[in-house]
Amino acid sequence: MKKSPVLFEKKELCCGCTACQAACPQNAIHMVKDEEGFNYPTIDRVCCVSCLKCEKVCPIKIQEQKRCKIAIITLYDDNNIGNKLQNFAVQEILLNRGYEVRTIVGELEGQDNKNYILQIKRYIARIIAILGCGKGKYKRYALDEKRCNRFKRFSEKYLLLGEKINVFNLPNTLSQTYDCFVVGSDQVWHNWTASEQELYYFFLQFTDKKKRICIAPSFGFDAVPSEERDIYIKGLEGFEYLSCREESGVALIRDLTGKSAELLIDPTMYIPVKTWHDMEKKPSYLQTNEKYMLVYLLGNGAQKARNESKIIAQKNKLRIIDIFEFEQENFYLTNPEEFLYLVENAEIICTDSFHGCAFSILFHKNFLCFNREGTNAENMENRLSTLLGKFCLKNRMFDEWIKAGKPELTAAVYYEAEKILKEEKVKFGRYLDEVFNNEDRR
Repeated sequence: MKKSPVLFEKKELCCGCTACQAACPQNAIHMVKDEEGFNYPTIDRVCCVSCLKCEKVCPIKIQEQKRCKIAIITLYDDNNIGNKLQNFAVQEILLNRGYEVRTIVGELEGQDNKNYILQIKRYIARIIAILGCGKGKYKRYALDEKRCNRFKRFSEKYLLLGEKINVFNLPNTLSQTYDCFVVGSDQVWHNWTASEQELYYFFLQFTDKKKRICIAPSFGFDAVPSEERDIYIKGLEGFEYLSCREESGVALIRDLTGKSAELLIDPTMYIPVKTWHDMEKKPSYLQTNEKYMLVYLLGNGAQKARNESKIIAQKNKLRIIDIFEFEQENFYLTNPEEFLYLVENAEIICTDSFHGCAFSILFHKNFLCFNREGTNAENMENRLSTLLGKFCLKNRMFDEWIKAGKPELTAAVYYEAEKILKEEKVKFGRYLDEVFNNEDRR
């Protein structure tokens, strides 16, 4: 796996000495004058091989060798748009506070038969992708492999990646490598593999309590299975400060531990919207000035939502871009950069996704939120209800739209939502200040 390119110090800290440029063996560093005439290094991320020779000669880096080194512990999924964007957001939050940051590539792969079957499927998919053949499920395997490769390239471009580890066989040196560990956001406390070891990892129990930090994690459910209750209690009590992304999670923490947890917005909503603008990339399959509806439905089947979306699109004479439409290969291969562009430029967005709603709100879009169909639907509905309720946008829920008699879809009024977002950002910032206001974490 290619290492991620280095990140330079903040511009206000750089002294413009050009030592990094002189030390780079790949000629990947160029000095560029800003509007004030200051020479600041920029990096060609394609040429960078992460040899770190630039860091070794940087006087700022040398002065800050004792800077706090933080590892992000999150679900590492090369097939999930929201996962990648929240990972990037947490990274940006920590970098902007002056920390050295890496995301641990934690693989949730045990040694059972299911894992071997998955490996065989991936191997078949790679062969099919190379040969360009295959039908039915084998074609799907090949497409999934292509999609994963596009997401991996996104990770290499935007994420500072650390060690690649197996969650079920953690290295003994992991704890001592970093000064702090941040878990979040996403559904890190869901226990996807129904394994105590997975929870051990995501509750950061492999390291000292003083090193454990959580930033807007999610459970993805409202009640802990009785047989896992003691495991969750022990894990949660290992954090001095607790936060969660949804109201049901805050209530669950209170029920399990008696502690109060801070209800926070998703990290993707905390960082400046301009950051997302700068990341956007127009998909090649979009025509110039084309008007379209974005359909982003994650529920199993989601046929009801798709049928309703088609009716709305036909009424508004919009092309449908359904990025989980398997038969439309270009749509299915949409990566996170292209997703951001699609959201910001869509006429209407139909989604059952948390991050689909979150970015619709950030970009002030006209959107409709459907109830999730299939497995875990009720729990997903609670997460969406918290998000839309917080921003006074529950009228964007499909059920509310039905009750109102299916009125014409017009852009939601975002004046009040923007006021609330500013308040939530202040609240998020206060939580970060409190959590990191510790000599060990400065």
